[in-house]
Order: sequence, then C-alpha cells, then structure tokens
Amino acid sequence: MWASLAAQGEESIMKRITITLTTMALLAGFGLHGADDKTTRRERAEQTKAQREAKKDIDQQIQAINKLDNKESALRAGMAAVSKETAVPLPTIEAEHKQHPKAGVAGLFVAHELSVHTRKPVETFLKQHSSGKSWTELAEANGEDLAAIEAKLTRIEQAMRGTSAASADSTDRTQVREADTKSSLDRRVQALNSADQSAALPRQGLSAVSKETAVPLPTLEEVQKQNPSAGLGDLFIAQELANQTQKPVSDFLKMHAGGKSWNEIVTAQNQSVADIEKKLDRLEQATREAK
Repeated sequence: MWASLAAQGEESIMKRITITLTTMALLAGFGLHGADDKTTRRERAEQTKAQREAKKDIDQQIQAINKLDNKESALRAGMAAVSKETAVPLPTIEAEHKQHPKAGVAGLFVAHELSVHTRKPVETFLKQHSSGKSWTELAEANGEDLAAIEAKLTRIEQAMRGTSAASADSTDRTQVREADTKSSLDRRVQALNSADQSAALPRQGLSAVSKETAVPLPTLEEVQKQNPSAGLGDLFIAQELANQTQKPVSDFLKMHAGGKSWNEIVTAQNQSVADIEKKLDRLEQATREAK
C-alpha cells in the first residue's frame, strides 16, 4: 500500500515538472517570436523613414548637382558619371544635355533611369518635368526606389566635386582665359550688330562685309533678307565660316540662333578667332568712317 502511494506521488510530481517545463518552453517561444516581430517592425520603420528622407531630399540633391555643372571640368565628369550609371553612351548624354540644358546633369540621369525601367522614351520624362512635375513625383509614379536613385546621385555628385577640386589650379584657369576670348569676340559682334541700326550704315556695312569675304553685295543682301534677325557682325562671321568650310551660311546662323556663341562656333570649325578679329577690326573701321 505504502509503495503504491509513493509511486502515485512520484508520478504526480513528474507530471507537474513536465507541465512546468512545457509551459516555460512555450513562454520562451512566445518571447522569441515577440522579439522577431519587434525586429521586423523596427526594420520596416527604418525603411519607411529612409524612403521619407529620400523623398524629401532627392529634388534638393538634384538641384545641388545641377549647380555644379557651371564648370566645364565638373560638367564633363558629371556626364561621364551619368553614362556609367545608366550604361548610355557618353555622346548621347552630351547631345541630350545640349538639347535640354535646363534639365541639368542630374535631371538627365533620373530621366534615363526612369526610361530604362519603364521602357519609355527619355523625352517623355523630360517633358513631364518641364511641365511642372518634380523628379520625386515622376519616380514614385513609375515605381522607382528613391533610396537607390539617391545613392546613384550621390556617386555622380562625388565625381563632379572631385574633378572640380582636382582641376582648380589648371583647367579652370585655362577656361577663364577661353571665356575672356569668347566674351571679347561676342561683345565685338554685338557692338557691330548695334551699329548697323543706323539708317546710313546697313549698305556701307554690307559693302565692307562683301569686301572682307569676297562675296557679291547682292548675295549678302539676299542673305540678310532671309535672316532679318541677324546683324551685320553675325552675317560677317557666318559668311566667313561658310567660305572656309564650304558649308551654307544658314547653318552657322541657325547654330547661333540656337544659343551657341560665335566663339564656340568658330572654335568648333577649327578656325582662328584671332584672324577673324583682325577682319573685324577693318569692318569696325569701315562702319566708323560711314557714320
């Protein structure tokens, strides 16, 4: 009897121990599960916060990057970085930057990034942005990861800032000298354009251009009629370049009307700015004598 009671007591104790251990294991499991839930929620919160910050900063970052491209060295580095990030050939990026200067280097990057992922033309996004939509709105509307775009923009910005700092003592000084030459040539052309507004000057001015370029006066008068917005200085340089390159005069007048300076056009055609300025000296003298 006593042996039977002892056995029952031991069995009861073992059951209680088993129940206790099971309960502890379950509680531990719930604790771990709760910790996992907390970790997941924290990770989601951090991701949401990062997205909010990227949304807030991306357009500001684009504006900051676009301000860097006023230096030629930084602009070249930025376009090269955009080419690298998007796998678009550099000549394509350069051509698009000329066509859409207001978009800036960073704007072109985002437009290409959206184009790659949506298979829509780059022009679609450039037009949407120029019509008033922010790059953040466009990126979100097309399901883009703002944090990923921000990371790529950061690399582009670093490339532009690094090149600007490295070339400050050499390239920039050369560019300043080139800008001075450009300013001198284009200022003189502008002054000549203003001079021919006098009623007495147009025909004498055209006669002087005819003499310098060896182009018949009637031909120059016809060109002037076809391009009424071109001044005397414009006509002279365009005709001088046409003589040297065997290209139509209208090609150069269109380039200038499209926003290129005469210094840029002359240099691109491998012509001497100094030689053209010597002829401008004689042309200016002729217009002064005609007054």
